[in-house]
Parts: sequence; C-alpha cells; structure tokens
Amino acid sequence: MLGQTDLEIDERTGQIESFVIPNYKWFGLKKEGADAKIRWRSIRKIGEDMIMIESGE
Repeated sequence: MLGQTDLEIDERTGQIESFVIPNYKWFGLKKEGADAKIRWRSIRKIGEDMIMIESGE
C-alpha cells in the first residue's frame, strides 16, 4: 500500500533518505505493528509496479 507511504527527507540537502511504509491490516483501515523503513541507498530499481531493494538479511 504505497499510497500511504511517507518520505524522510534531509532538510539540509533535500535528498530522500528513506520510505516509511505503515503496517496496515483490515484492508487499510487499521494500523498494526511497526512501520517498515526502506533506506534510499537500499533501493536498486523502481518500476511501474514494484520497487526492488537490496536486503542485508
């Protein structure tokens, strides 16, 4: 549900630092658990339907 995604932006440089994706349940009506944070430097490719990231796990 990327429509609900927030961005963390460095106020000095204006660069995007990360995406913050909320953990919604019940068809997006109830927020549950911790948000997922994806660092900009982890993103490898942004496509029309998906974002590919590099994970350290």
